[in-house]
Amino acid sequence: MPESRVNRTSPAGTSLVSFQLAPHEAGGTTLSFTHRYIPGSDTLIGFGAGWHALFESLNAFLTGGPGVDAEALYERLRPQDAAHFISAI
Repeated sequence: MPESRVNRTSPAGTSLVSFQLAPHEAGGTTLSFTHRYIPGSDTLIGFGAGWHALFESLNAFLTGGPGVDAEALYERLRPQDAAHFISAI
């Protein structure tokens, strides 16, 4: 499989999300993800937990594992995300 990249701008045009698929040396595919130009610290705090929950759900789906309650995972991770972000300032 050749490398493939998809870029998507947010509806407000304020951030850019990029997904890149590339062959993995052990077989399968590697997904690389970048989210740039996130406006405002309040928005940034929620994105980390949100993307984490989304990718946990995707992993469960792709591997045939048990389903993930993405909303509950987001609610659990958001305070940790906020603490990490605040400590990095």
